[in-house]
Amino acid sequence: MIAAGKIARWILIAAAILIAAIALALFGLELLLHARYEGVLVSSDPACAGDRTDPYDPELRFSAGAFAGECDDASSVRALIFLGVNPDGSLEVANFFHLGHFNRARIPGHVRAVLYQIVPFESHAPGIVAAHTQLRFLFAPGDPIALSPQSTRKRASDADDPEQGEARDLIVSSTITAPAGEHYRALTGLRRAYGIASRALSSVTRAKEEILVDGSVVRQLQLKLGADERDRLLRVVLERASSLGETRDYRLLEESCATEVFDALDQVRPRPPGVPPMRGGVLHARDEFIGPSIAALRARDLIDDQSELAPMNAELRCDAPAGRCFTTGPEPAR
Repeated sequence: MIAAGKIARWILIAAAILIAAIALALFGLELLLHARYEGVLVSSDPACAGDRTDPYDPELRFSAGAFAGECDDASSVRALIFLGVNPDGSLEVANFFHLGHFNRARIPGHVRAVLYQIVPFESHAPGIVAAHTQLRFLFAPGDPIALSPQSTRKRASDADDPEQGEARDLIVSSTITAPAGEHYRALTGLRRAYGIASRALSSVTRAKEEILVDGSVVRQLQLKLGADERDRLLRVVLERASSLGETRDYRLLEESCATEVFDALDQVRPRPPGVPPMRGGVLHARDEFIGPSIAALRARDLIDDQSELAPMNAELRCDAPAGRCFTTGPEPAR
């Protein structure tokens, strides 16, 4: 009996040591993933210009991290630039991406609805559920976003495309910046590699990337915001994205697509007492954003059981031979 008691005590001691070691390892990993890096990730370099006829081409080269020395690929991903408020109350931005071109855009100042979108995708990491999150702004019917091209480069087919001059909605999507040919991988996102930028683009353009190319289903939840909150959120998102630009590192737990959305939401509607900022954590790394972001929206009273709408896929027809998506129905907001 004495020997059995000693064995049991040693087992308990060993288990306690193992638990402490695991906790210490997790704490160290958490500190590493939340650490801030010294120095800028990218720097200006005219040699990296993709289109010299476009005054808003960012012309950036990675100066640190895994891609040091390589040019940032700005052919489709750029930070939006907020240019100001027009006399009629509309908002002017540059680098609005629509149907393959960057444009200056005049965005209506009044928002009809704001949708929180969740886009699952392949993480390339066993057991990890990956998802991208972004905001979609809808405007009154008959009040589109007016577009004018930034570059003098035009395809011959563009002159016959009636959709080139306007877009019916706005998606603001914080995503990685990287050299040409590099794609997002969750494990790469745990170290210093990618930059981050908040893009402005139309739903038909984003659908080509997410639905036509990736085969994703784009979930949509309509946020419970008042008219003034919706308008202020649009202004906050645009000004925040423009001021942050492309100077920051992507950090999966601290600066990512989801944290950008929630930082803007919390600026418009302060978090209720006891509700923490939206940040990642190693203990729920298997599902970093889908479950946690839905829970965070509920904690802020921004969604309820009736908030989920039909996926964005239902509004569009994506044509693989044509290489683009077309709107086929009305926007789903209530």
